[in-house]
Amino acid sequence: MLVKPDYKKHITDEVVNWDSWLLEYENNLKGLGYRKYIQNHKHEDFCYWKTFKDGENKIYQVGVLFYDFRKYPKQTHDTFRISVMYECMILCNDRIDMTVSKDIDLPLFELMSESFYRSMKKYK
Repeated sequence: MLVKPDYKKHITDEVVNWDSWLLEYENNLKGLGYRKYIQNHKHEDFCYWKTFKDGENKIYQVGVLFYDFRKYPKQTHDTFRISVMYECMILCNDRIDMTVSKDIDLPLFELMSESFYRSMKKYK
């Protein structure tokens, strides 16, 4: 199962049904333990975050930030009216984070985040 739904399967009459795509995506995130927030962290419309732990210690958070471009006047085509950006924040007194805007799925970004944490934990 892909966490980020394939928008092509949400096409009706040659138009992407972004409401249905978003509903599937949000349900997938909730099923994985992500929680929804409206916080304007990086000017997103809303986001989902999950905290990762090492035993009882919270070590980093992974976020999926949504940018809903449907609120702007329709452009020449309907592709990618909702954009997604991934964020990893290491939990420490300072700020160490990684942002990725790439067409990947969440499991890959979670692996990237774990690797990022391991490589940066000595600096926190």
